[in-house]
Amino acid sequence: MIEDIFIIIIWILLPIGWHYLLKTAGLSLLQVTIPSFVIVFFYFYQYIGFPILYFQLDPYRAQFVSDKFLMIKVFTFTSITITLMIVGYIVANKHLGSLFWRTDVTYVASQNFFVEKIFPGGARQNIGLVILVLISITVLFVYLTKVGYQKIAIIIAMGTENDLRSSARSAMGNSFAGKYHWYKLFMNDFLRFTLFAFFAQYLLNKTIQKRLILFIIFIITTFVMVMQTEKGPMANLIIALFLVYILVKNKGKVPLIKLMFLGGAILSILIVFYLKFMGRETFGEALSGVFSRSFTGQMMPAYLYLEYFTQHHDLLLGRSLPNPRAIFPFEHYELTKEIMAWHSPFSYKKGIVGSMPTVYWGEMYANFGFLGVLIPPFFVGYILYGLNIILSCLQKNPLSIALLVWLLMHLKTLSGTSLSGFLLDSYMVGVIASFALLSFYSGRGVIRYQKRVIQKYLDRVIS
Repeated sequence: MIEDIFIIIIWILLPIGWHYLLKTAGLSLLQVTIPSFVIVFFYFYQYIGFPILYFQLDPYRAQFVSDKFLMIKVFTFTSITITLMIVGYIVANKHLGSLFWRTDVTYVASQNFFVEKIFPGGARQNIGLVILVLISITVLFVYLTKVGYQKIAIIIAMGTENDLRSSARSAMGNSFAGKYHWYKLFMNDFLRFTLFAFFAQYLLNKTIQKRLILFIIFIITTFVMVMQTEKGPMANLIIALFLVYILVKNKGKVPLIKLMFLGGAILSILIVFYLKFMGRETFGEALSGVFSRSFTGQMMPAYLYLEYFTQHHDLLLGRSLPNPRAIFPFEHYELTKEIMAWHSPFSYKKGIVGSMPTVYWGEMYANFGFLGVLIPPFFVGYILYGLNIILSCLQKNPLSIALLVWLLMHLKTLSGTSLSGFLLDSYMVGVIASFALLSFYSGRGVIRYQKRVIQKYLDRVIS
């Protein structure tokens, strides 16, 4: 009993210490940056739900999470990871300078202040984005043709058994007969990137033409988000559009009132999904399912990783890391699929190919033990901060805002996915390349960046 109270006190106190460490790094959880956004999702997915699992308050999760010592180990590893990532932010802040979303400014002498500029996208930018949208829609059409229109998960979800829905979802993703990641790059990532850019344009200059284009892209992107009857993609899309709005209209500062409205909108969407596609019969059951999945759904796999390694399997020693074209002398180990097959052998025998990703330290532990937990977080934190520094040097326009938001949503998955996926990240490379090409084309051969504000002008404002 005393041990339990002591652990809960630590659980309460650690975020207070992290808050002051973030301030040392010049960061705030209510200012939109890549480092702070990643930490927010670590709190949300890997920290808040600890007491629920530790005290077995969720009956469904309790049947899989029963060892308190192992749960303390999960809590310890997550706490170490968050702490060392923030230390990485602090060191990067000392090495690379203050992190902020730089803007070109015009000094208004008569009124003694700076006017920040967000440059609107011109006709060439719109042409490039529309071409990318048309290519993405074509790829979506090809993908749906290969899947079969009668086998789309959301179409067969009405009134079918869970196994049929799960099989359809598996056939559209993990067991898709083809290079699914290339299809996903176009029909998911490129579509979302263009949606973010057009939404930023619309916020800067609201016209009927832009509203129509935005509406069409939103409808198509929404279909892509829900076609596999997954809950997360649609919620993430709403979050991303909210981030675009905050960056354009509020200089990246998140107002608490609007954050509450966002939470209510996402909760409503998830409840509808649980009622319609997850077999929940009442509002209470759906609400309980949402909170269970949100706060403990990605912590439980971390527990299973620690249980599987090394009680049931030896450390992988790097075998889950990428091995493109088998250039290294080892066979790639499909870690997330193997954990899922071990956890749900009956589904695996039925041909349902699932995956069970978890926070990135889970994969590092599976490969290298405690050293895998201890070493990577500092470098992850430093790189995240450095990446945001690079982005802050780009000219602030719809394309750069879209890129920042896409990266925010992509990198926040560090709280629930493997680190190896970022080593050879075709999605990130593809989106950054498309941003570069579109910027090059719309800038007539130039990718524009921000000029640093001259200190004497800042001194004039301060004085």
